[in-house]
Amino acid sequence: MEGHARRASPQFKYHLNIAYGSAVETIELLEILRDHSLIPVTDAETTLAAAIETRALLLGLLRRYS
Repeated sequence: MEGHARRASPQFKYHLNIAYGSAVETIELLEILRDHSLIPVTDAETTLAAAIETRALLLGLLRRYS
């Protein structure tokens, strides 16, 4: 992850915010793909679970370094 070496710096928090936003967007896109049957449901559910976990982890990091 970019900014990793600058843990407590504003740049690190900036990169965490970008990563969190990307995770949110990924979840929304996966839900659209699933809801419109553009990808197999099992693939969507597996990938969504990973994306949701990633979003939660990023939120935890954002809270920790805020």
